[in-house]
Amino acid sequence: INEFLADNKSDVKNEFHLNEDWIELCNNTSKTLDLAGFYLSDDDYEASKFSFPVKTIIQPHAFLIVWADNINNPAQQQIHANFKLNNNSGGISLSNGGYGVVDNVYYIAQEEDVSYGRCEDGTGPFRTFKYPTYAMQNCVVGIDEERLNISLKIFPNPASRVCAVETGNESSKKLRVLNLFGEIVLETNIASGTSLDVSQWTD
Repeated sequence: INEFLADNKSDVKNEFHLNEDWIELCNNTSKTLDLAGFYLSDDDYEASKFSFPVKTIIQPHAFLIVWADNINNPAQQQIHANFKLNNNSGGISLSNGGYGVVDNVYYIAQEEDVSYGRCEDGTGPFRTFKYPTYAMQNCVVGIDEERLNISLKIFPNPASRVCAVETGNESSKKLRVLNLFGEIVLETNIASGTSLDVSQWTD
């Protein structure tokens, strides 16, 4: 459990264009994680409240969003838990039927559009985020980034066909692009002046 928003008034919307609460899971390992047999719950007395759909996986170093909106609609494309978060206080648990609780967090009253998440991702203590980081790293500035001193410009933004990347130097750098669900849509080496074809990327 990496981050959650329990009082969503104007943050991201689900595929039904509703501002609903969400829970973010993080895989900070180098292996793909299969969530078959895992459960999410907001109730200590009903740990298996929501079971993950078959073939729900989290890619290495990626994120998975579960909408806590109690929506059950045949047209849904995203993952929706069968409960909503209480913005006054509550808890969230991730459990495995065979090994009990894998991770959990308890929280007090939550502020509107302020999320609660870990820093560092996946392992650090929880803190509030005035600007929620839906399906993204919570703490984006680390030691490696400071040492590399990368200047990155992407333009035009937004782009529907092709965009250019300027890195500020001529050396090749590794670029990884993730969508809002934490899925990797591009992973490649780039140099300053590289052009990216984004015409096939979905929203």
